[in-house]
Amino acid sequence: MRSEKDIQTHIDQLMKDAEKPAFVSTSDDFEETLFARFDEIDNQNAPKTATIFTLSEVRKYAAVILILILNVSAILFYSTSSDSEQTTEDISEYSEEYFPDYATLTSLE
Repeated sequence: MRSEKDIQTHIDQLMKDAEKPAFVSTSDDFEETLFARFDEIDNQNAPKTATIFTLSEVRKYAAVILILILNVSAILFYSTSSDSEQTTEDISEYSEEYFPDYATLTSLE
């Protein structure tokens, strides 16, 4: 019975303290350490870089642009280096070799 009475008095004391909260004193460094912990948590959640693209994305875009430039330069080089006369002569040689009748027909034109 005594333990129940002690529990009841303890509960009553807690209820009185809850009705009238008292000022709690802390150490001088409490606020500084608390705000330092908050800053640590904020820094962990913050992004590492504030740039639009990361380095790996820049490399990807650079690789795509390089491939496009190489493709365009290859197309331009091929289109300027190939002569239509040379192509016609090559076609005539192949047509004489494989299709002799076709070669005589094209030579008459």
